[in-house]
Amino acid sequence: MKNNLSVSTIYKPERFFAEKKSQTQIEKLETLLKSIINADEIKKTKLQYIYTKDFNTISPIIKETNFVPIRDNVLNNLLKYSLTIFYFENDKTSEDEIRSFFEKSPEQYTVRTFDIKGRIKTPDWANNEFILDEKGDYAQEKCEDLYIFAAQKELDVIKNMIKIQKPIFLIGERGTGKTTIVEKYIKKHLKISNENFVSIACGTLEPELAKSELFGYEKNAFTGAIKRTEGKIKKANNGCLFLDEVQDLSKEVQRMLIKGIEDHKFYRVGGTQPYTSNFFLVCSSNRPMSELRESLYDDFYDRVCVIPYKVKSFKEHKDDDKDYISKCLPIIWSNYKQKCSSESPFPEYKRLEEYDSPSEEKSIKERLIDVLYNNELKGNYRDINKLLGYLELYAFNANVFRTYPNNEEINKNINTAINEWQDYITERNLTEEITNAPETFSDDFIKKSTWKNLNKMFKSWVAEQAVRIYGSVNAAAQKLGVDKNVIRNNLPDEK
Repeated sequence: MKNNLSVSTIYKPERFFAEKKSQTQIEKLETLLKSIINADEIKKTKLQYIYTKDFNTISPIIKETNFVPIRDNVLNNLLKYSLTIFYFENDKTSEDEIRSFFEKSPEQYTVRTFDIKGRIKTPDWANNEFILDEKGDYAQEKCEDLYIFAAQKELDVIKNMIKIQKPIFLIGERGTGKTTIVEKYIKKHLKISNENFVSIACGTLEPELAKSELFGYEKNAFTGAIKRTEGKIKKANNGCLFLDEVQDLSKEVQRMLIKGIEDHKFYRVGGTQPYTSNFFLVCSSNRPMSELRESLYDDFYDRVCVIPYKVKSFKEHKDDDKDYISKCLPIIWSNYKQKCSSESPFPEYKRLEEYDSPSEEKSIKERLIDVLYNNELKGNYRDINKLLGYLELYAFNANVFRTYPNNEEINKNINTAINEWQDYITERNLTEEITNAPETFSDDFIKKSTWKNLNKMFKSWVAEQAVRIYGSVNAAAQKLGVDKNVIRNNLPDEK
């Protein structure tokens, strides 16, 4: 819980201009700071400071303000309080310093930037704010970018798991945001920096190289070991070790890790002296528990899967909350737009109404929400990002905008994008259904059956799955390029 004393600090404003400042630049800075200090967000704070290395520049400016110039010793004391830090958006050095505070304790700080006109905004990396109740206590976390990956009550459970200092094991389908929860939520609540957060994609570890990569090695431990090298586990000391898709670790590597997880002691390859690494362990897997029991060595499983936690799929969220898509789509859309180039015509979600066409029965937003509700998204949020990719390819890019500038044409291109995406989703789902055919088609069953019977059964199964995926006999026939009677005649009798 952070201290309720609110402090406002402008961080090193002298860096806003060149190191050697002309009188004109000082006057500009003075004008800018005077406009900034009138902002409501600053005026409501109890204490106001300017953290500076350049008193000669700042001193004349602050005479007409309530700000007190300070240096390191005072700043270090202020970091204990509820601190709002303001810095100029083009000052990357200050940003790096402030970001290191924020990453260690995000609940302690509110971060804002000023542009050259004194306008206040929140940098993208510092959007993990907290809502206070009337007493000034934390009522609920505001993690909008995480809403799509976990409901508030789920995040609260994860926070409690961190407090009891037991390994966390996240289980969920691919694309449910397990890695995002670790990197954006767990890491911040552990109050660690990027330096001692170690993420390992377990599928990339080769058994013969895993030992030296994980534990490090001594000089001359093997051919090519020209110097002592620190392993990834040592780098996670006083931080977090994240084993992503842990089921991909070989049994040999799992056995290597058991002792280190249990007592946090390791030996470098070629070394005889133990060293220690105290880390918080997080694992993830997209496999169900039944498969994990088979792919993980028993003793290793018992140590890493102390508290298994299921991350809900998109379908589960959607079933729990009928408005879930309309809540999370704007967030996914905003995250996607941030990754587009500054020259991209990909619009903001709230501006989509500007492109609606009177010839369409439904708005663009309604069509997008409908298609997301009516398709089985086995890739979860990745499938939604694919839909936005199709929209950018067919409708919202500079070349298309120049060629088709009116709303009527834009809507046709949007419909094309939706149809192309839907074709991809349905074809992929059907392919996966066939790949994961029922256990009826086992080796033993095929040996005892005739080609005629197998062919009839397989056609029946494909017809049934196609109707389920596409929604009707007519739609399934159209998508598969056959007469509707072919589908109907091959459906099981009970259908």
